Amino acid sequence: MPTNTALRLDRTYMEEAHVPVRRESALRAIHHLLDLENVDLAHKKELISIGLWKWTEAEGFPPHPKYHIRLRSVGSIDVERTAKVNHEHVWTRSWITGELLRRESWTLDDLRNFLTQYAVACIVTTDEHARLSQSRATGWERYREAGVLVWDMLTDLPFELPIGADTSSKDEQATARRGSSEPAFLVDEAVAQQGGAQASNLRRLLARLGTEEIAVVVGETREGGVGDYLRVHDFSTGEPSPAVAYLHWNGKVSVRLQHTELPDYLASDPDVRSVQHRSYGVNTRLTGHESLDLAEELVTLALDKVRSL
Repeated sequence: MPTNTALRLDRTYMEEAHVPVRRESALRAIHHLLDLENVDLAHKKELISIGLWKWTEAEGFPPHPKYHIRLRSVGSIDVERTAKVNHEHVWTRSWITGELLRRESWTLDDLRNFLTQYAVACIVTTDEHARLSQSRATGWERYREAGVLVWDMLTDLPFELPIGADTSSKDEQATARRGSSEPAFLVDEAVAQQGGAQASNLRRLLARLGTEEIAVVVGETREGGVGDYLRVHDFSTGEPSPAVAYLHWNGKVSVRLQHTELPDYLASDPDVRSVQHRSYGVNTRLTGHESLDLAEELVTLALDKVRSL
């Protein structure tokens, strides 16, 4: 997963001549897909989703057009603090696809206006992505709730959230400055302070999961302090997602699976526990090397489930 420093995300955005051409190409591809008949609905949704990627990536410029787009979070452009980043869809692709398919027909102009308003992307850090995933709002309202400030890299000014998506005052928006993002709790520091006897096991598990495209975020109390766990989120699609696992300071690992979804060899493992919870129905506990293998497999299985939806 790329970092803001490697990509030099503090570079000014310059819209190039190819942008309207590539946008028009993506527009016509999506329009064509919407009119296709006798196509499996799941296939159509997947193809439209790809078309939405092409639309949002069209505005980017080399050498990393997926990330050098106009809107970026203040955290992502603060290259004094290295952070993994992602191309995030402000309105999720699944929501947009649903709205597109709900309507019987689209003219090119109507579709262009719809995509211009809703098929919008912003580059965010993994921490910001995880915070956005916790919001039940849609669009720019998620950014307001998550406290993610956005910078317009073309004007080099704070991006004012569209009316109706943000209730903060213009004065509050104007106080934002590039590089002024408030850092969240650092995972390493939280593990050292709260992990106790499980700190080494938690570090080892996180190191193993580091090969996956995930975001790990320290849970917070209502008062803003360090919570009782780390949250693990999928970070492969750019879509907001619920946590796939909770890593508790006492070594318990709760995953977003039900016992009935486990393969037989895991379902019969005595170290895999089934609990009554509508989402996180499986847990295990870190005790040593073998328990790390088991925890890693369960979290990976939960990631695979989320990514297949």
